[in-house]
Amino acid sequence: MMQGFTGASVLIQPEAEAMVRDLQPFPISDMGTRAWHKQRNKVEQLNCQAHHNTASQESSSDFVVEAILSHDKVSVLIHELLVIEQWRRKVFPSIRDEVISKNPACLYSLLYYEGVLVNLLELVFWTEEGVARADDDLLEVLDYIWRQIVTLNANADTDYWPVPAADAKSEVHKQDSERRQEFTVCMTSISLLWYIIDKMKVLPMSALNNILKKNDVPVGLSVLLDNRPWLRRGPRGMEKYITKEWQPVSGGDILKVCEYEAHTWFIMHSLLTNQMCREKYSYTIWRKEQILKSRKFLNEVLVDQIPPLAEVQRALDELSFLDPPHSTEEKFRSTLVIEPVPRLMDSINRGTDWKAMAAEHQARLTDPAAVLEQSKEMSSMIDMIMGMSLNDSEAAGDAPASDAEIKHLLQQAGFKS
Repeated sequence: MMQGFTGASVLIQPEAEAMVRDLQPFPISDMGTRAWHKQRNKVEQLNCQAHHNTASQESSSDFVVEAILSHDKVSVLIHELLVIEQWRRKVFPSIRDEVISKNPACLYSLLYYEGVLVNLLELVFWTEEGVARADDDLLEVLDYIWRQIVTLNANADTDYWPVPAADAKSEVHKQDSERRQEFTVCMTSISLLWYIIDKMKVLPMSALNNILKKNDVPVGLSVLLDNRPWLRRGPRGMEKYITKEWQPVSGGDILKVCEYEAHTWFIMHSLLTNQMCREKYSYTIWRKEQILKSRKFLNEVLVDQIPPLAEVQRALDELSFLDPPHSTEEKFRSTLVIEPVPRLMDSINRGTDWKAMAAEHQARLTDPAAVLEQSKEMSSMIDMIMGMSLNDSEAAGDAPASDAEIKHLLQQAGFKS
C-alpha cells in the first residue's frame, strides 16, 4: 500500500462523506474538463486521507472507505480507473508530444491519477465488503490487473526505472517519468490482486473462471516470478523495489522477501493449494512446464521467511508427476464458460471515435487557461502531500523487509506463522 501519513488530516469525516457522495462516472470524452479535474482533485484528497486513516494510530476506522462502501461508489472508482487506462493507451500516445511540451502538469494530473485510483482501490479491496460490493464489475478489475501483469512480463528485459536525467526538462526525463509511473501502477496491481484473491469465499464463480481460465493467472504469475521485476542490477549494484523505491541490497538481503514478491507468492499459494482452484484449473503440458519454473525459487531461505510455501512445494512436487494432455487435446474438451459482458469497458469503447477524441483533447489540454489552472492545482496538491509527514517507520525503511515485517505480511495474509 501507499506509505502512511502521520501528519494532520486532510479531511474531516463530514467533508469526506460529502465528497464521496458526489462522485460520479465521467465519460472518456469529458476527461480534462473543469468538472473532471474537480472530481480528480477530490479523489486525490480522499486517497491521502484514507491512507492517513490506515497509518494513524489515532483513527479507529477508515471513514473514507466506509463512505465509499455505504454510498455504493466502488463501481464508480472502477469506471474511472478503466477510463484513465483507456485514455493512456488510446489517446495519449497520439497527442503526447504536443501536450507535454505545452502542459507539463498534464503528466501529473492525468497519468498520475491512474496510480491514485489503484491506491484507493487497494484500501477498498482490503475489506471483504469492498470486494463483494464490486459484484460483476470485479471481473473488469481482474482484466485490468491482468493487463498490468502482461505489461510487466512483456518488459522483463526493459529498464523500467532508469536513472533520472540531469535535465528535468529533457525528453529523456519526461519519458522516464511516464515509465516509472506505469511501472508503479503495474507493481501495485500485484497487491491489488492479492487483496481480491484473499477474499476467495466471497468471489463469484465467474471471478474464478476469469482468474483460472480466461486470463490464466497461475501461468502469468509463474512467468512473473521467473522475471522478478522487483529485483534488478542498478547503478549502485543489486537493487530491490521496496516501498515504491529502488533501494540497494547486498549479501543475504538480496534473498529477503519484499512486499510485492510476498504478495505474488501468497497468490500462488492460494491458486495451487486451494481445493476449489485445483479442481477448476485444467493443466496442459505447457502450463505444467511454465508453473514448474517457480520451483527453483522455493529454497530453504524463502520457505523460512514464508513457511506456508512448504505447501506450494508439495503441490509442485505432485504436479511434476502429473501427465496432463497436450494443448491441442485440451481444445477439444468442453470448456463452456458463461461470463457477464464487461459493461463498464463496453460503455467506454462503444462508438468512440478515438482520432476525433484525440484532436479534441489536444486542444483542451493545451489551452493556455487550462495549462495555468492545472499548474496551480498541481502545486496545491504537492503542498498538501508535503504537509503530511511520512510515517517515520516507513520513511526510514531503506533496507529489505525485516523478519518482523515479513511476519506482519503473513498475518495480514491470514497465514499462521
